[in-house]
Amino acid sequence: MSSIVQFGLPLFDFRYNDVFDTKGAVKAFLETHRDKLKEYIDNYEKLLNESYLYRAVDGHSFGTYQASQLLQNVSDGNFFGVHHKMILQNGDEITSHEELQQKMTEEQNRILGDDQLKKVFEKITKAIDKNTELRGFKKVIESHPEWIGEMLNYENFRQKVWLGFLSKDDIKPIFESYIKVYNENKDDLINVLKEAEKQQAKWEDIITLYNARFHVPIKVSIENQRDIILKQDAAKLQFSYVQDGGEPIVKEKKELEKILSRGEKRAFIILQFLFEMESRKLLEHDTIVVMDDIADSFDYQNKYAIVEYIKDLSESQNIYLLILTHNYDFYRTLTSRLSLKGDSLWMVERSSDNSVVLLPGQYRGDVFAKAFVGKDEDDKIFISMIPFVRNLIEYTKGVNSTEYDTLTNCLHHKKDTKDITDKEVMDILKNYTLGKGLKRQSSDKKIYSLIMSVAESIVQEETPDPILIENKIVLSIGIRHLAENYMHDKIISTGKGEEDLVVSGNQTGRWTGLYKKYCPNDKNKVIIERVNMMTPEIIHINSFMFEPLIDMSIYHLISLYKDCKALF
Repeated sequence: MSSIVQFGLPLFDFRYNDVFDTKGAVKAFLETHRDKLKEYIDNYEKLLNESYLYRAVDGHSFGTYQASQLLQNVSDGNFFGVHHKMILQNGDEITSHEELQQKMTEEQNRILGDDQLKKVFEKITKAIDKNTELRGFKKVIESHPEWIGEMLNYENFRQKVWLGFLSKDDIKPIFESYIKVYNENKDDLINVLKEAEKQQAKWEDIITLYNARFHVPIKVSIENQRDIILKQDAAKLQFSYVQDGGEPIVKEKKELEKILSRGEKRAFIILQFLFEMESRKLLEHDTIVVMDDIADSFDYQNKYAIVEYIKDLSESQNIYLLILTHNYDFYRTLTSRLSLKGDSLWMVERSSDNSVVLLPGQYRGDVFAKAFVGKDEDDKIFISMIPFVRNLIEYTKGVNSTEYDTLTNCLHHKKDTKDITDKEVMDILKNYTLGKGLKRQSSDKKIYSLIMSVAESIVQEETPDPILIENKIVLSIGIRHLAENYMHDKIISTGKGEEDLVVSGNQTGRWTGLYKKYCPNDKNKVIIERVNMMTPEIIHINSFMFEPLIDMSIYHLISLYKDCKALF
C-alpha cells in the first residue's frame, strides 16, 4: 500500500458520504439496479473501444481510470520536460501534460454525448430520484458518470478512493510516517493479535452459553473481538432476530427494542451488561455491581439464566455484588444457588417512625419445614400452620375433606368457628409435620379465641418484628374474622337470613359483594374493601411463593386491624 501511495494515484474528488453512506443506501441501490448499471457500462465500454485513446485489447484495458492515473504521474512536468513524448495508437503525438489532458477531455465528451448512453443514464437517474437519501450520489455520477463502472465493484472502489486521498501531497508524508511506525512495531502488534486470537474462543464460549441459557428470539455474535484485547473495549454485539425457525436477520438495537417483549428487552440489556462485566474482568481494579430487581418481568426459564450468570460473577475475584429484590422466589433461589450464609442476607423494612431498618435475612429454604415445624409451642407459629396445612390437604385430599372444612372454618366466619378447639386442630396438623408431630400441649381452648388474643398481643407489642411471617399471618386471619363478623351482622340486620350468606368459593369476596349490595350506604365500606384487597393472598399461600407475606408491611396490617376492631 505504501508503494502504491508513493507512486501516486488519481484523486476521486467527491464528498465521501455521498457514495459510502453509513446507512448503506448507495450500496443497496447499486445491488438492486445492477442490470441498468451494467447496461450503461456495456454501452460505455463499447464507445471506449471505438476510441483512439481509450482501448481494450486482448484482456488489457486502458480506460478513464488508467488515463487519470497516467495524467497524475506526469503532472509534475518532468516527463515532458526532458522531451519525452507519447504516441497514441492512431499516430497522434502528445508532447505536454496539457495536450494529454485535452485529448482525455475531448474523448470523454464524445463518449458521454452519445444519445444511446444518455438514454440509459436517464433510466438510472430516474431510479435514483425515488430515494431522497441518494441525492448526493446522483450529483457524483452526474459529474463523473465514468466512475459508475468502478462503483459496481463497491469495496474495491472504496480502496481506490482512499489510496487516491492518501496520495495527496499534504497527506502523503503523514501516511508515510504512520507506515514507518507500523513497520517498526509490526512484530509486537502481530504478537498481540495472536494473543487476541487465543482469547477469541473465550468470547465465543460466552456467546454460546448465552444462546443456550436464554430463551429469546435473538442470536448474538461479536463484531470487535480483537479490540476487546487491544483496546480493552467492551464487546460490540451484533444481534440477529430469529422467529418461527426462519433465517437470522441482523437488526440494529433500536429495531430490536420495537420487536421484543418487555422480558426479552431485559434479556437483551442484560446481555450487554454481561459483556461489560467480562471486559472488566480483564482489569486489575475491583468492580462493585448493584442489581435492582434484575429478575423482574422475566419468565422463569430466563430468570434462572440470570441466576446462573450471577453465580458466575460471584465467583470472580474482583467483582462484588449488591443485589436488591422484591421477589421472594428470586431471593430464595439466589440464596440456594450461591450457597449464601446469613451474614450475606438482609431484609429492609420501614419502621413505624418511617425510618429504614436493616434486618438479618430470613426464610431462605423451605419455610414450612424450617420455620414452623417443631416450633408449634409458639402460638403464632401454631396458628400460622393452619393455612399451610389447609393448602396441603387441598392438594392431597381435596376440598371435600372433613379436615379441609375444619381448617377452613378456623379462617372464616362459619356456624361452628367459635366451637373448634385447639385439640381438634392439633389432631389434623400433627399428620403434616414431616413425622415430627407437635410439641404443644393439647387443650380444649377455642381456636377462635386463641387467634384473636394472639392478634391483639401483636398489635400491643411496642416494636413488633416487621419480618416475621407468623406475625403477618395471625394479624391477617384476625382482620378477616373481624371483617366477616361485621359483614355478617350488617347483612342480617337488613332482614336477610343465614341461608342468604351461604356461598361457595372465596367467602370474604362473596360476602363483600353482598354487603355492598344490601348495605350500599354503610360508612365503613372503605375498610371492608381494604380487607378484601389485602388479606386473601396472605392467608391462602398459593404455591408457597410467600410474595405477599414478604412485601406486606406489618404496620399496614396493624393499622387495618385497629380499623376493623373499631367497627364494633
